[in-house]
This record gives sequence, C-alpha cells and structure tokens, in this order.
Amino acid sequence: MCTIDLSTKPSQTESSVFYWGAFFGVLFFVPKDIAEHFLTQKKILSNAKTWGDLFDGDRELYEDLKERIEERIDRYTCCDWKSFCQQPAAFSDDWNWYDDWLGNLSIRELEDLYYRLPHESLLDPDLTLSSFLSEPEYWLDPDLELEPAPPTEYLLRHYLRLKPGERLPVLEDPFEPAIFFGYEEGLLRSPLGQLEGLVPKDIYRKFARTTSTTLDGNLEVFDEKDLDDVLTAFGRLGYRCIHNDDLIVELR
Repeated sequence: MCTIDLSTKPSQTESSVFYWGAFFGVLFFVPKDIAEHFLTQKKILSNAKTWGDLFDGDRELYEDLKERIEERIDRYTCCDWKSFCQQPAAFSDDWNWYDDWLGNLSIRELEDLYYRLPHESLLDPDLTLSSFLSEPEYWLDPDLELEPAPPTEYLLRHYLRLKPGERLPVLEDPFEPAIFFGYEEGLLRSPLGQLEGLVPKDIYRKFARTTSTTLDGNLEVFDEKDLDDVLTAFGRLGYRCIHNDDLIVELR
C-alpha cells in the first residue's frame, strides 16, 4: 500500500485532469491541457499552407519556428525585411539587383543620382557626369547609402527571390516543413515521457523511472504493474485520470 502526502493538491494553475495510456509494460501520463495544446498545434502544422496560416493559428508556434530559422542559418543570408532594406547587397554573393536597378533608370534619374552621390566620391577627377552616365555601375558601390534609395517595391521583389530558410519568411510564403532539419520526426516535441514538474512531486518520487529508447531517447514513465497504486495516488490528491490509448498514440 502506498503512502502519499495529501497536503499536495492541484492548484488553479495546474491541470487537474490527466490522460494516460499503457504500452509495452509502461504507463504514459500527460496533463489534459498540455495534451490538447499539443494536438491543436499538430493540427495547425498539418493544415498550414502558408506562414500566414501559422501566424493566424498559433502566434507562439509561428515565432518559435521563425527563431529556429534564425538560429540555424548564417545571419548574413537569413535576413529580415528591415535588414535587407538597410544593406541588400550584403545578402548574396551573386546579387544583380543593383545593376538591374541602375539599368532601368532614365537619363534624368541618373543625373539626379550623380548629384546626390556622397561628396567624397566627387573628389575623383575622372568622375564626371559624362563618365558616370556611361557606366554608373562602375562608380557606385552597392553599400553606399544612396539618396534616393532604390524603391521599396523593387527591393521587395528581389528580397522575395530568396527562398524561405535563406531569409525569414513573410506571411504569404508557402509553409514547407522540409526546410527544417529532422522534420520527419516532428516539428513539435511530444509531451510523452515528461513527468517531472508535470505530475505531483510525491507521485513522481515514488513511481517514476527513466527508460531508454532508440528513437525517442530517455523517457520518464510509470511501470504498468504500479497502475492501481498510481491511479489511487492521483485520486487521493484530487486529480482525475482518463484512460485513452488512442489519444496517447496521437501524441507521438
């Protein structure tokens, strides 16, 4: 017969309901609110066609996945829109937007650009209006803060040529899980096998053990032989436990 400290009751912020299931001699227990939140996120990921769908469905999940892109890609190639506008030429070794932009300017616009060059550029005696108009790309450094700057819509068009994963996604981008390494194993961490901090401390100390698996690493579980004692312990503390093997399978 187990002895449980009855002074530990579920608080208003704790889940007072747990789902549980039994597989291969071990028991998995998951708080109801955590299980349902995981399944909601799983459904959002499954149904999302664009990054905007993620943004609308779960802002926290959207931000988490954006942070994963930032963490794994070099900051010079994974850029946000603001950074790109500030220094677009820094985000690609094979960047031709600058020459394209210059090539589409009229003579009047090029003349205006010549007179707006930083003052030190005009100190070169070979830099005349005529030489500038004949070969503007030779005299201009893409890193110069030009006045006027290339129009926003022009920069945006070239920014969007980078694939999500090389840059941060915009809401209209297709959501493609394949850009995430290991996506086949799931973009979400399953709540299965996590007991510490989720079940009452006394129950955790008395019944929890760690088991090693090939695919999922170390998991915290209860032994199926202790089922009656575990359920009794939860009941004495005011918790309700619902047996649902199908739901537990969905949480994998």
